[in-house]
Amino acid sequence: MNQDRHFVEELEELKQLLLTMGGLAEERLRLAVRGLVDRDHEALDEVIAGDARIDDLQIEVDKRCFTLLALYRVLRQDDWLDALKDQVFREVLTYMLGDSATIEPGINLILISRHLERVGDHATNIAEDVIFIVHARDVRHRTGLPGPERRRPTFIGPI
Repeated sequence: MNQDRHFVEELEELKQLLLTMGGLAEERLRLAVRGLVDRDHEALDEVIAGDARIDDLQIEVDKRCFTLLALYRVLRQDDWLDALKDQVFREVLTYMLGDSATIEPGINLILISRHLERVGDHATNIAEDVIFIVHARDVRHRTGLPGPERRRPTFIGPI
């Protein structure tokens, strides 16, 4: 299987886990507010009991993120991540303009995409630092390459 495609598929699985975890957290929040307003101790106990599933998903998400970072050295992904963030913004904005009920979840998705883009930036910085430490080679700016080659996303396969 093409390594880029495998990486994208693993990111898609990670996205599905995050969506599941977000949905469960949203349910817990809704139930907690209802339990608080109604003084329903059983609902509040259910919220606390349901937290274990969210914790398990968070551990799984963390594990998958660490695995992806360990297996793939992702360099020069800034342009790709920026484009993805912009695409999410445009698509979500379209939904928000069409249906006001999607505004709050839409804003949350936009913020999530922005934070994920920052995570990608940090992963790139870490990979560049490791290359510098191990090989004494500065790959941050790729100044020896022509313009388009300098900023082209490059995915390097498993370590």
